[in-house]
Amino acid sequence: MSPALVDAPVGRVLTLVAITHRDLADWLKRLGVFPGTILTRHDETMVYYHPMRVRGEHGDVVVPAGLAGKVLVHLDSGERLPLVEMPAGSSGHVETMTCGKGPFEACPTWII
Repeated sequence: MSPALVDAPVGRVLTLVAITHRDLADWLKRLGVFPGTILTRHDETMVYYHPMRVRGEHGDVVVPAGLAGKVLVHLDSGERLPLVEMPAGSSGHVETMTCGKGPFEACPTWII
């Protein structure tokens, strides 16, 4: 039997085996997380302190660190990451936010 994510080891590469709660599965699907997805569980020491400067179609914007960790970006390479984890020089578009619904129906492409 596989452990729950809360009991999974920290800092190790994990494969999501199953999502047993239907509402959670639907929510995770909107974030691009499905059974078979590779994850890494971080401990509570993973804190982002610095805001990010993001270049968009209409100029630069500074995104607070707390928000940058909750905005998920679909990179042009096909990978999905939190905005705060995008490598410098990469580009993509906003996929969704993990903190609630946002006005992202017509999001511009962002370049870090």
